[in-house]
Amino acid sequence: MRSKLPSSAEEGKADAVAAAGVVLVNKIILLTSTTPSARAKVASELFVLPRSHPSSAEEGISSRNNRRLCLRQVRNLMLSIILIVAALELPVFAHHSFAAVFDMLGTPAKVTGTVTRFEFVNPHGFVYLDVKDDAGNVTKWKFEVTNPNALLRLGWTKETLKAGDIVTVEGPRAKDGTNFGMGRTWILPDGRQVFGNSPDVVR
Repeated sequence: MRSKLPSSAEEGKADAVAAAGVVLVNKIILLTSTTPSARAKVASELFVLPRSHPSSAEEGISSRNNRRLCLRQVRNLMLSIILIVAALELPVFAHHSFAAVFDMLGTPAKVTGTVTRFEFVNPHGFVYLDVKDDAGNVTKWKFEVTNPNALLRLGWTKETLKAGDIVTVEGPRAKDGTNFGMGRTWILPDGRQVFGNSPDVVR
């Protein structure tokens, strides 16, 4: 049985879909390339689907198969890029509104404790404290600070706090009443006072 060749209209439609897919993929790749060198590399690897004009039954069937293969590759590439972009965006979703988590208008928490861990990380840093009361009972606290770039501008470095340091911190407490707060002001072991967030932050 002789294979039916694709019509000119079918060829044109398949070419248009494939070309549109390639353009979309290329735009996504370029937008997610964060450096000039990366964008240059991507640009050098962009591919274009050639239009074919079968002149025989064999060439027509081969052209149709190649077109299907290209469409499948475009679909798989688009899916891969979507998954990669989603993974890269996870830290963004981890960012939250301070006002949504902390009671910005209530009485702030103020504690003095021993640093057990300091996380100088994005999108927000964290300081973990062991706070001992007059009876010697230890309560664990966690305080959130701003991101590393903002901390650097506020006078911090990743070496500012070390396990064993004694610090005093004050800031809004979590709305759920747990031992979690926004570390707004800090008195460091050397006596310096620094902000852990912008002093006028309300978001």
